[in-house]
Amino acid sequence: MSSDDDDGIKPFFLWCMRCQLRCARNYEPKADCPFEIDCCYVADGPICYHQCSCSKTKCEIAAPGMLGNGWDYSQTLRWTAGFWDNREDNKDENNWSELVRSGVASVLNDLNRAFYETVTVYRRKHGLEVDGHDAEMAYCSFVEKRRQLLVHLPCYRSSKLLRLLPGEPGYIMWMVALRVFTEKVENDIIFCAFLRGLDDIEACKMVDKAL
Repeated sequence: MSSDDDDGIKPFFLWCMRCQLRCARNYEPKADCPFEIDCCYVADGPICYHQCSCSKTKCEIAAPGMLGNGWDYSQTLRWTAGFWDNREDNKDENNWSELVRSGVASVLNDLNRAFYETVTVYRRKHGLEVDGHDAEMAYCSFVEKRRQLLVHLPCYRSSKLLRLLPGEPGYIMWMVALRVFTEKVENDIIFCAFLRGLDDIEACKMVDKAL
């Protein structure tokens, strides 16, 4: 997380779903800039009591059973920002062409929408769309059982976050969205390589460089 004295704490992946939806709706691919979730916490203490600076309401982060997917989504957003930030020899010129950046920005819209819809489907299936003690307790029990299935590995903490499993609500939707996103980005890069007159091998090298 990053912090700012005036704006509060800006999380890397524990952002508010309201902010994710707001930023996704306002994102304009033609603006030629990466997508960013502009979310800041304006309260101290446990994260469940944090307020979102954009609405002054309690934050609604992704459900615990999807925090790992939220982490992966945030990593994907950070990766795509490299298509704008990557510059060569200190020149004020992007290493990636406008064609590629435009393609990435376009498919980001689809990915952003897919993540929000996946979270919505997941929360609805577990009865989390409305406040209810019984549904909340049942979900807490479900999450605890899921955590017991995690294999404890000596690796980075993101591996300890729960992710959707095959058969769970939203799993197919999110996996398909990621697959389509990756394929579209790869195709844009390959097409850009061909426009530069590069052969198949060089085009594959460009894809490998990006991924």
